Amino acid sequence: MALDKTALYEKFDQYVGIDLLTKGDRMNELMKDLYESLFEATEDARAALEPLLDRLVEFDAIYTNLTQIQAVYADLANIDIVAGDTIQLNAIYDSLTQLLALHAQLAKLVELHTELPELLALHTHLTKLTALYDNLTGLVAIYDNLAAILNLNSNLDHVTTVEAALAAITTVSNAIANVNTVADNVDDVNTVAGDLALGASSKTKTVAENIADVNTAADNIAAIQAAPTHATTATEQAGIATSKAAEASGHADDAENAKTDAETARDKAAEWAEEDEDIEVETGQYSAKHWAKKSEDYAIDAARYYSWYGYRVYLTIDGSPNYSSDVERIGNTDLHKSLPIQSGLRRYLETPEGEFVCWLNSNDSRLREDNGDVADLTGASGNVMLFKPGYWFKLETNLTATNPYVDRKFSTTYQEGWQYRLPRSISPWYATFDNVNNRVASVCSLIFNTDGSLQRDAVTDLPDMAANAAQFRGGNNNAAWDSTYQSLLGMARTNVNRATIMGYHYGDLTSATGGVMTELAQLFTLEYATYNSQAAYKAALTAEGFKQGGLGNGPAVASAEWSTHNGYYPFVPNGVTVPLGNRTGQVTYSIKNWQNSGTDKDVTITSWHGFEGWFEYLWLIAPDHLVFHQSDVTGGKVHLYVCDDYTKLANPATDQTDGAAPVVPDGYV
Repeated sequence: MALDKTALYEKFDQYVGIDLLTKGDRMNELMKDLYESLFEATEDARAALEPLLDRLVEFDAIYTNLTQIQAVYADLANIDIVAGDTIQLNAIYDSLTQLLALHAQLAKLVELHTELPELLALHTHLTKLTALYDNLTGLVAIYDNLAAILNLNSNLDHVTTVEAALAAITTVSNAIANVNTVADNVDDVNTVAGDLALGASSKTKTVAENIADVNTAADNIAAIQAAPTHATTATEQAGIATSKAAEASGHADDAENAKTDAETARDKAAEWAEEDEDIEVETGQYSAKHWAKKSEDYAIDAARYYSWYGYRVYLTIDGSPNYSSDVERIGNTDLHKSLPIQSGLRRYLETPEGEFVCWLNSNDSRLREDNGDVADLTGASGNVMLFKPGYWFKLETNLTATNPYVDRKFSTTYQEGWQYRLPRSISPWYATFDNVNNRVASVCSLIFNTDGSLQRDAVTDLPDMAANAAQFRGGNNNAAWDSTYQSLLGMARTNVNRATIMGYHYGDLTSATGGVMTELAQLFTLEYATYNSQAAYKAALTAEGFKQGGLGNGPAVASAEWSTHNGYYPFVPNGVTVPLGNRTGQVTYSIKNWQNSGTDKDVTITSWHGFEGWFEYLWLIAPDHLVFHQSDVTGGKVHLYVCDDYTKLANPATDQTDGAAPVVPDGYV
């Protein structure tokens, strides 16, 4: 059997050690084992060499290129440097065609190199060489005419003489046709010259002095030549004219009568054309000017009619508006469908100082309109506001009709005699306070999921709020309620008097809400043709394409339940309709643990063109409107005073003397 190397050595030692190498059987056994081991080792070596034999061709190629491989090895450091600069290698590879082209012109480049000093000298005159190149055509022309130019140089005196007479030569050149004519008639010219030498008796001179008459005669030569013939004809016609004169005299009276009739007809035609508006030319008939003016008036009235829309409310017996009934749409019905003024209501961002930042997306106020980026509504970028566009307005009454009425008309285009209502801004939801900077703020602290739903805490299920929500905490700013079902984070600010609010107003948040709210209420009535804003909300249009219904009753809850829940503090955070953008629609908000009962209560919040939840919830303070009530004993009248100058907003005493004229602050009318 075969032995491994170690066993073979041990067997040699065993045999040699006991001096048994001379014994034949043992020696044969040893040799047999040695041969088998050598054979097995040879087989192993052959198996190991077979893969190398398969690559013998590759080894031959390596051996053939051994010199180059050694050279590469010797330059290995440089190869590493090149390998580390692949950018330059790629650039060289991209320019390989140009490099090969340069190589092909290597001899010429070398020749240029030997002339480098001269080339550099030329380079210093590059501007002049460029100018010469730009005028190469002219230089070639000069070269082609060099002989003539040299000839001119030899006759320079003559050239100077010609130059001195250049003006005269130019004059002759401009009249060359006349000069040629004179040359062709030189004999006649000589005759005239001889006649001129006679002086005063010269016929030529006489003609020259009377040249105007001569020219006139020349212009009328045909008539002059025909004059004798016409003279004879004139004599014949004179006789005929004499006989006709007598006949014409007989018609003179007829002509005079015709003239009178024509003048009368002319005057009447002038009346039909130019008589003023509403003045009859004949009974029941008017001039063209009258009808042109009427057509113009009709066109103006039609244009005005089609550029406004409005509503009519009929009055009750005592003359007050019948608010319990729907109103009548008047004006352009198409505008009642397209709603050009209401469509101009839109949310935007402004700085706390009132500087415009950007519009918010019409369909989702979480985004900016200008670039689609996420908008910061948390107050870090300023206030969220609602823009009301300007428009023209007119109030008209008709108290003499069988059914007296009041019309309110609205237009986006100028109307003569109408009032222009200025663009205004208002918070799109109830405002709050910036508790750090002590000023009014309009923010949304809510966090929304991508689908527009509110992001809520996994444990409490309360709405998650922005990191700075405490800065704008609403209600009475009670931090102890944070993280409870009564939390005031994200809510409107309440339980504050008018004087405090007026001291906190800032930028566009001026507390002058009365005027804007009045306009918004009128625009709602204009759109829905009803005073009942709390009628059930209907998203569908009427068959004619008009809005119908109302905006629902908002987050109305039972007063006692509200008191139990949190003592009449806000329970709906500002901005729950942010994902609606400027669209009209409704969202459902779930109030957690209503009245601490362990159950939730859902309320519906409506947004109308971006204006959120404006009734059946919180009161608004409007210092721009002051109301004075008389008791029934002193007359029972109600006086409303309005201030449009926001620098004069006032907070007068509320204890006015009944029966006496109220003390009205400056700026209120």
